[in-house]
Amino acid sequence: RKGRSFELNARTTTIREIYNRYSDIINFDLEKANRRGAGDLLALFNSMNYIELAIYKSDLNTVGGASTLLGLDYRDTITISFT
Repeated sequence: RKGRSFELNARTTTIREIYNRYSDIINFDLEKANRRGAGDLLALFNSMNYIELAIYKSDLNTVGGASTLLGLDYRDTITISFT
């Protein structure tokens, strides 16, 4: 949030950007075929100001959410390394 470079690691996944809103994952400057979107992993600060990992436009009842797809359980370790 303060412009520092970082890596957020959850199991074998690395995230290097935190978004403000779910829809911020979509870069409308790119052609539609090259955009990120449905099914892509993102991190954002939720309404409680905690970091949330999410799958954009995921359905928990069909394909699952970030915890299911990343294999995360309650209280699993997620690390943030500032570079």
